[in-house]
Amino acid sequence: MLKFTNRTRRVSHVVIVLIFSLAIGAWAEDLRENLSTNLGWKSQRGDASLATAEAFDLNRVRLLDGPFKRIQELHRTGLVRQLEPDKLLFPFRRNAGLPQPAGVKGGYGGWDEGFISGHYGGHYLSAAARMYAATGDTSFRDKANYMVKALIECQEKLGGRYLSAFPATQFDRDPSGPALARCA
Repeated sequence: MLKFTNRTRRVSHVVIVLIFSLAIGAWAEDLRENLSTNLGWKSQRGDASLATAEAFDLNRVRLLDGPFKRIQELHRTGLVRQLEPDKLLFPFRRNAGLPQPAGVKGGYGGWDEGFISGHYGGHYLSAAARMYAATGDTSFRDKANYMVKALIECQEKLGGRYLSAFPATQFDRDPSGPALARCA
């Protein structure tokens, strides 16, 4: 059972209020006044306007101690950290005809084989990039950079027009053929 602190309740309340205020314009003015008076929130224009959303970099946010931070740490120190880039790259190198690093005998298998071979590598790149941005852990940046460099080598070996962890003949299953999958 989750235990909510007053801070958690206050943040949850503010998030809920923000969602409803954006959806129901009649309450927006009262909300702006409440946020400005009670929480001291100001927009870049100097008022508490909620008319726009502003994008920001993930590296500007850090989780505080609590359940979400514990889950993030489990991922950072557990599965996401333990995945090996060379095993994720295995199907790409195999398809490109490039040699595998010493000791790499296969990829992770399972659903990452067959028609969507290499799919897991893309998910890992996304996870590694987000983990680096969210935590500053440079090991994830380094692994992602290593994978991107290896994927470039695979793409060049395949003629530079496309990148895949499975042969272009797999596209023949699609009546439109491989031409749509390749970059023009």
